[in-house]
Amino acid sequence: MTIPKPVRDALGVGTGDHLVFVVEADGVRLRPIHGGGLAGLRGAIRGRAPFRGRGAERAAAQAEAARNALGEPPGQDG
Repeated sequence: MTIPKPVRDALGVGTGDHLVFVVEADGVRLRPIHGGGLAGLRGAIRGRAPFRGRGAERAAAQAEAARNALGEPPGQDG
């Protein structure tokens, strides 16, 4: 895909650089991937809810695993 030079300049990318296409409700946004790998994608996708901390996430995962083990429907832990 050829990206026009003014757009490449605005994004600070050049030949061989990688971009991610982020689909949004009102269009598509291009984001350069700097740093390689998944680290370059940090912030590219908005989460559904703010990060609650490792302890809260671990507790929610354990509760969901318990529900699954008991054959109960998935919870709404956020």
